[in-house]
Amino acid sequence: MAKKKVFSPTLTFLRAVPSVLDALSSGRASSLNSTLALLLGVLTTASAAFSARLWALATAVVASGLLALIAGKLKEWLFVSAAALAFATSVSAPAVLGVLPAKGAPAAVFIARAVTSASLFTAFYSLTGWRGFVEGLRRLGALGYLGDELAFTLRYIPLFTWKTLRLLSAREARLFTSSRHLTWRVVNSVAGSILAGAYAKAYWARLAYTARSFSLEGNRKTARVRFSMWDVFLTALSAGLLVILVGVL
Repeated sequence: MAKKKVFSPTLTFLRAVPSVLDALSSGRASSLNSTLALLLGVLTTASAAFSARLWALATAVVASGLLALIAGKLKEWLFVSAAALAFATSVSAPAVLGVLPAKGAPAAVFIARAVTSASLFTAFYSLTGWRGFVEGLRRLGALGYLGDELAFTLRYIPLFTWKTLRLLSAREARLFTSSRHLTWRVVNSVAGSILAGAYAKAYWARLAYTARSFSLEGNRKTARVRFSMWDVFLTALSAGLLVILVGVL
């Protein structure tokens, strides 16, 4: 029973990850330029990661929530934002409690940066979906085969999360103590091996895909890029966020 209490938060979180990622990956705005959305998402996320203005970060979180609401994936966006808040708070807890001296930005700014960055990228990803994300990477072409391997790796994460659950359950049965320290060591070792396995699976999947289509270069040849009102709205919103995040206003 004690071991079950130790593992239950982790298992609950891992059970929710695949469904959330699948929901975020499904669908996309048909008129949305995926490459533009990907670039805007990266720019705003990077700007939020270095911004020190709390009001600007709060505004960015509200804007990202609006995008997630428009995409119909507000629940999944809230899950990711809450997870980012929990992880950032736990990491910065020693500085918040005064146990360790805070160096650089205050702990509140660090937490706000982490939450805002996760919220923004999740919002843009909810708009593009999985297919739009992959299409954006391939249109950029700057990453070469790394972009394809990254795309395949992300696709296999939900599948390997379920494998993580099974491995955790198996290792839980072999533990004879309820120590949280030992539990997290087990979780970290399992997560690391699973992520490495996901990348290896993605690598072989990409090779199989290449063997059947002879080349991935042909898939990067797309029709003439067109811009819609969706793109104009997203660009204007991102420009406004960049202005307040970098401190122009």
